[in-house]
Amino acid sequence: MKPLFFSAIFVLGFITSSFAQVSLGAHVAPAFPLGTFGNTAQTGFGFDVEARYSSSSVPTMVSASIGLHSFALMSGGMNSGLNYNITPITFSLLYLLSEEAIQPYLGLGVGINRIAYEAGGFNVSDSHFGVAPTFGIQYASSEQIRFDANIKYQLIFANENGSNQRSIDYNVIYVPFNLGVFYSFGQ
Repeated sequence: MKPLFFSAIFVLGFITSSFAQVSLGAHVAPAFPLGTFGNTAQTGFGFDVEARYSSSSVPTMVSASIGLHSFALMSGGMNSGLNYNITPITFSLLYLLSEEAIQPYLGLGVGINRIAYEAGGFNVSDSHFGVAPTFGIQYASSEQIRFDANIKYQLIFANENGSNQRSIDYNVIYVPFNLGVFYSFGQ
């Protein structure tokens, strides 16, 4: 994890452009579980905070984010009082499809996802690699303020041989619909 973090800092530190821009923002999101995870979890809710770096010389953004998505588990079609909390730490590359005030973008994120299972004082947590293809639209309402909406296909590779018997033993897939706002520093 440390080499990935320091590599991202290195890349951000040495990308130079006279029109560089750093944005800080946050999203809130309903999250919809799919596949096997969708059979055991109800619709969740979450949030994330994100930092983005963009340059006017190339139509891309580099981002780093951390979030929390919480899902209630079902038992026999009812809420069982048990929860999954997923903390994704993601580094992404976003490609801007337009340079107008409304900017659609495509992206791909990779990172580590901590999955914590809580059941009556019993906690198990594991970390797993994941990917998150993204489609989004950002709208620049002013020089500094941007509104952002995106959808991610969050795929966490939790089906590993030899994993903890009490932890999740299938790949976790969910789709968060993120709505957020960013504040930009720089040109």
